Amino acid sequence: MMLLQKKLWRLLACWMAVLLAVAAIGCKVPPSEPEQTPAPVVISSPEPDVQPTAEPTPESTPEPDESASEQFLALDREVFVHYVSDSGWALHEYLRDPAAFDIDASEIPMTWGDLSEEASHADVAECVTYLERLLEIDRERLTQQQQLSYDVLQQYFESNIAGDALEYYYEPLTQYTGLQVNLPVALWLFRIETEADIKAYLDLVADTPRYLGQVLAYEQKRSENGRFMTEGALETILADLDQIIGAGDELFLISEFEKSLEGVSELTADQRAAYLEQGKALLTGEFLNAFQTLRDGLAALSDTCRNEEGLHAFGEEGLQYFTLGLQSEAASDISPEDAILLLEQEFAYLIYSYQTFSLEAEASEDPDTPLTSGDVRADLTELEALCKTVLPELSAHSYETRQVPPELEALMSPAAYAVPAIDDWQDNTVILNPAADQTYLFLTLAHEGYPGHMYQHIYQRNLDGLGLMQQVLPFSGYVEGWAQFAEELAILAQTKYNRTTTMMRFCDEMAGNAMLLAMTSIKVNYEGMEPDDLKEYLSAYGLGNDAIVSLLYSYAVNMPFYSFSYALGYTQLAGMMRSLSADLGEAYVQKDVLTQYLSYGPAYFNLLQERMDIWADEQVKNG
Repeated sequence: MMLLQKKLWRLLACWMAVLLAVAAIGCKVPPSEPEQTPAPVVISSPEPDVQPTAEPTPESTPEPDESASEQFLALDREVFVHYVSDSGWALHEYLRDPAAFDIDASEIPMTWGDLSEEASHADVAECVTYLERLLEIDRERLTQQQQLSYDVLQQYFESNIAGDALEYYYEPLTQYTGLQVNLPVALWLFRIETEADIKAYLDLVADTPRYLGQVLAYEQKRSENGRFMTEGALETILADLDQIIGAGDELFLISEFEKSLEGVSELTADQRAAYLEQGKALLTGEFLNAFQTLRDGLAALSDTCRNEEGLHAFGEEGLQYFTLGLQSEAASDISPEDAILLLEQEFAYLIYSYQTFSLEAEASEDPDTPLTSGDVRADLTELEALCKTVLPELSAHSYETRQVPPELEALMSPAAYAVPAIDDWQDNTVILNPAADQTYLFLTLAHEGYPGHMYQHIYQRNLDGLGLMQQVLPFSGYVEGWAQFAEELAILAQTKYNRTTTMMRFCDEMAGNAMLLAMTSIKVNYEGMEPDDLKEYLSAYGLGNDAIVSLLYSYAVNMPFYSFSYALGYTQLAGMMRSLSADLGEAYVQKDVLTQYLSYGPAYFNLLQERMDIWADEQVKNG
């Protein structure tokens, strides 16, 4: 199995990253005065022991060549069409109007896709062909924006190709974000507005036995190769499956489907009733039976569970898989060696900042004072107004709120952003979970709404010249890094809440919930630390408690990439802002810097860092 998840699940993986109760935590810097523009991301602390990198020299770009541009745009569009048409489900989620891209939706079967070795190798073979065609295009004859889209495509193809030989390392069934959770959530989020949507939904439900059969066959193959999940991970997955199976006639998808049917005005009462009966029969029959078959098949593999060891135990292949997985989540070509240095440095910044904040007078105020007006709309309105002081304005858009069903409340944070189809960016959805802790709802909404996920998505959908593939690739670290940085922007821009105690909380959570998980994953999976080694490593930070060591080790083994998009996403962005602040000095204007950063659109951090450095050099020279 190739390194990256099947294309079917890449979009949903992005959704789950914001839907699930993974800590939404941002960077921590000393608060600025209320009347000032928020300060750049610069934390006062002892200088880290890192060597400065050479600054890139700006290169002149020749006038774009129409033929080269046409060739690139045609290839980008071809790859895009192939990517979003991977399955009926993917096409339904990516595009509202496939015909506008010359895609005949009727020719794409409404299935979950193909999770087979043959399909993965075919995907990689296509990447090889596409890469060859891309390299035939004269990059230097493209516009600056097209060159970035070109570089994005090249890096994407090369990373996919590099993972082709790494068979059966990918684990589709993981705690919180595995297919056993993703698939029911995908059905809940499935947009049903027309009768055609209803039929597509029912086709997906009916396709579930085939697809979960592929998942089981894949896990059986992992078992044969000694790569099956650990005993602890298996217990967790079986418990998830038991919860779905045990719902029976009370499965939440039934009532949610019924609600969706009520919103389709073109149906008669008899049609609505007939579709509801068909849905009930499928969901309580073939759908739940498929989960039972998967559960029984996994349980039968229990005697092949692997030892609780990191990917290091699989030798060079395991290290290569881990490196590629880390880079995929970080949205960067960063190496594990460089990643651990950056993470440890950021961890030190966070601890130092927490201690600094704790000495301020405001730190004595009640840290548990709720950070919310108690009204979601009011909080979002206030956050949108704050955005205008620190970021460029958004185009006209709207959003609606949607409440999670009770069965998903335990999984989700207080709020989440559901990514819309790329050709329907004006209509957005904020998902609410009133059962979750609402104490810091204002900051969760900053992460998910303004100026976080929703702001970034809307702003970048209005940029001119972005490649189509640049718009649909997930770039998890880029997306989550921005959302956490957005929380800090909101904290520093607002004057309503105690910024000192809020920053202290963030420092604590970012260090403990993101940085430590990422650091220990590298130590266990890449450096080969065993529990005793990890305990010694964590003891240097005062975290050698056996329970903490055991928990972190388990996360590293069973979910090696769990926190990288958060930890490395934020660390790379914060580091970029610090270096730009140092380079520009008094010329640093945060709003201008962030506007420039956003103007490139979503991309890999290494490509953005290069362009931001060149831009900063030009600002200094132009004085």
